[in-house]
Amino acid sequence: MKKLLTLLLSLMIVFACSLSAYGEENNVELSLEQAINKALDHSVLLKNDKSEIEKMDILFNDVSSMLRYTPVDLSFNPSDTNLFKAFYSTEFEKKKAEKKYDNDRKQVVIDVKDKYYSVIASQKKLAAAQVAWEKSKIKLLQTQARYKVGLATNANLAEEEANEAAAKTAVMDAQAKLDNAYGELNRLLGEPITSKPKLIDMPVVEKKELDVNEQVNMAVGNSFEMWTVEESVNLTSRLRLFERFYDVGDYNYDQALNSLSDSKQELRNKTQALCLNINYLYEKYNELQQRKLQYEATLKQTKAMFAVGMTTKDNVLQVEYALKETEAGQIEVASAYVTALDTLARLTGKELGDV
Repeated sequence: MKKLLTLLLSLMIVFACSLSAYGEENNVELSLEQAINKALDHSVLLKNDKSEIEKMDILFNDVSSMLRYTPVDLSFNPSDTNLFKAFYSTEFEKKKAEKKYDNDRKQVVIDVKDKYYSVIASQKKLAAAQVAWEKSKIKLLQTQARYKVGLATNANLAEEEANEAAAKTAVMDAQAKLDNAYGELNRLLGEPITSKPKLIDMPVVEKKELDVNEQVNMAVGNSFEMWTVEESVNLTSRLRLFERFYDVGDYNYDQALNSLSDSKQELRNKTQALCLNINYLYEKYNELQQRKLQYEATLKQTKAMFAVGMTTKDNVLQVEYALKETEAGQIEVASAYVTALDTLARLTGKELGDV
C-alpha cells in the first residue's frame, strides 16, 4: 500500500510539472510564415550582412574615386599598384557581400523550418513517452496485484518497478528535449526562451522528379559557394599584374585554380548526395504513412475490443504508443525532406520551393 501511495504521489508531481511546462503553449498560435518573418527581422547575421553591404559601398566608392585609368597590360604606373589591387579586391568584396545576403536569407528560412518542425516532432515524442509511461504504470499495478496473491515473484515486481522508473525518466527526457526545441526556435525568432506558442503548420511532402545530373550542373553553375570560388580565381588572375614578383602572382593563380577544381568536385558530391537523400526521404515518408494507417486501424479495433472486455488497457496503450512514435518519425522525415528541397533550391540558385 505504501508503494502504491508513493507511486500515485510521484505521478501527481510529474503531471503537475507537465502542466507547468505546457502552461504557455496554447496561448498564442504561430504559423510557419509568421515564424519566418520574425526570424528574418531578428537575424543578427542578416543585419551584419546589410552593414557589410553598406560598408563595402563606401569603400568601393572611395577607391573608385581615386582611379584615373584602367590598366590593360604591364604599362601602368608602379606607384598605382596598391591602388589597383585595392580597387579590384574591394569590387569583389562588394559583389560578394550582396550575394552573401541573398544566400544567408535563404538559409535563415531553412533553419526556421527545421526548428519549427523539430518542435512539433518533439511534441509527438513526448506524447508517445507519456503513453508508454501510462502503460508501464498499469503493468506495475498488475504485477503488484499478482504479487499479493503469490502469482508474481520479487524479481517480477522489481522488473516492472524498473520499467516504470525508466518510462518516467523517458517522459522527463522527452519534456526536456521539447523545451530545448522551443528554445532553439525562440533563439532564431528573438523570443524569450520560455515562450511556447502553438505551432499550427505541418510539413507538406510532395513528390519531386529530380534529374540528378541536371541538379548537379545547376549547383556548379549557380551556387553562391561556387560563385565565390570562381570570382576569387578571376580576382587572383587580375591581381597578377600588380604583384611585385610576377611568379608570385602565377603561384597564387595556380593555387586558386586548384581550389576551384576541388570545390567543384566537393559541390558535385554534395548535390548528388542531397538529391539521392531527397528521393530516399520521400520513400521513407510513404513507408511511415502506410505504417501509420495500419496502426490507426489497429488502434480502432483494439479500442473496440477493450470496450467489450476482450483485451486489456495496456494492449490499447501499446498500439497507441506505436502510432505516436510513427507520427513523430513521419514528421521528422517530412521536415528533413522539405529542408533538403530548400537546400537544393539554394544551391541551384532558385527561390525556395521552386525545385
